[in-house]
Amino acid sequence: MRWCGDTSPPMAVSEAGAIGAPTLLVREHEDHTSWWDCDDESMFRVFHMFVGKYIRKTFSVTWSNLVKPLWLANDIWLQLQAYWASEGFQQESSKNKANREANPTASSTVYRGGSSSVGVHKRKLEAELGRPPKQMEVFERYYKKKEDGGWSGPRAAEVAETFQKLMEDHQPQPTADDGHSLAESEASVAITEQQMWLAAVGGKNKGRVFGIGSEAHFSSWTYTSPSPLPPPNPAQEDRIGSLEVMMASIGGQSQPTASSTAPAQPPIDPKPPNDDEIGGLD
Repeated sequence: MRWCGDTSPPMAVSEAGAIGAPTLLVREHEDHTSWWDCDDESMFRVFHMFVGKYIRKTFSVTWSNLVKPLWLANDIWLQLQAYWASEGFQQESSKNKANREANPTASSTVYRGGSSSVGVHKRKLEAELGRPPKQMEVFERYYKKKEDGGWSGPRAAEVAETFQKLMEDHQPQPTADDGHSLAESEASVAITEQQMWLAAVGGKNKGRVFGIGSEAHFSSWTYTSPSPLPPPNPAQEDRIGSLEVMMASIGGQSQPTASSTAPAQPPIDPKPPNDDEIGGLD
C-alpha cells in the first residue's frame, strides 16, 4: 500500500473492498481508470452511489413502462414481473401513493438546476463570487424561477422562509464595546448554517437532505436542535478584566531597567604622559 505523496504511477485496479457488481464495472474500465491507493475508499463510495442511483432510476422507468431493458436477462425480467404483481408490492405501492397525495408539497417542488448537480452549481457560484457561497445562495440558484424570481414550489418557499427566520433568531449581534464580536458573529454563522438548514428541512430523510443533493453523503450533516446563544455574564467579564490588569502590572514590575540591563564597561586605563609633559614636571 502506497501513501498519497508517492510519485510512482498509480495502480489501475485496487484490491480493496468486496467484489460486487459496481466494483466489477470499474474493473471492466481499468484500461482508462486509475487512482491512488489512498483514494480507494472515496472512489468506491462515489462510484457505488452513482451506480446505485442509475440502477434505481432505470428500474423505476422499467416498472412504469413494463419494457425489458436490453441488458436485463430474461429470467431476471420474469422474476421482476412476478414481484411487481405480488400482493406485498401492490400494498406498499398503494401506501406510498397515498402518502404522496396526503402531502403534495413534498413532491411539488421542481429542481431548476438543469442537468448540473448541486455540487456543480456550488463551484460555479464560488468562482463568480470569489468566496464560498452560502447555503441559501446555492439553494436560490437551482430552486428559483428565472422568469419571475419566484420559488419553483411551496416546499422550496417554506424551507427558505423557515431557514431565514432561524438564522435571524440565532444570529449573534455585534456590540460596540467588543472588538471581536463581528468576527465571532461571522464564524458562528458558518458553524451553525448546516444546523439551521437541517432544522428548516426537518433533518435527513432516508439519508438525504432536501436542497443539498449528493453532498449530504460526503459531509457530516447531522441534526441537533439549535439552542440560543448564552447571555453575556457581567461577573465573568469583570473577573477577566481584573486578571488582565493584574497581569499587566506584574509584567511592568518585572520589566528590567536600562541601568540593570546595560553591559558593564571595562575600566579605561589613563593615557601615559608624553615627553613634553614629563619635561614640564621636572
